[in-house]
Amino acid sequence: MDVDIIQNSTGSITKTAIDRVYQELRQKIIKGEFSPGERLKVETLKPLFDTGASPIREALSLLTSNKLVTELTKKALEYLRLVKLILMKYLCYVVNWKI
Repeated sequence: MDVDIIQNSTGSITKTAIDRVYQELRQKIIKGEFSPGERLKVETLKPLFDTGASPIREALSLLTSNKLVTELTKKALEYLRLVKLILMKYLCYVVNWKI
């Protein structure tokens, strides 16, 4: 597990990378540093937080449980693509376009 050492006036305490990424990412979301609806990809966030994929995945999971982000699974994306295709075909049928 990645661990950051934080020094304070009472001595040193440890804070996991998950906690650090969660807090920093939460603040960035609240401050509007990410656009609403923007996809938060683990590979894109790794260099931003200078950590591996696992702490970022865990932090995103916590943010999802706190309703700050919404998880889109691969199944949901496939479902949305299918619905879009069906709607496009229906629209073409209604206006008599050839596809």
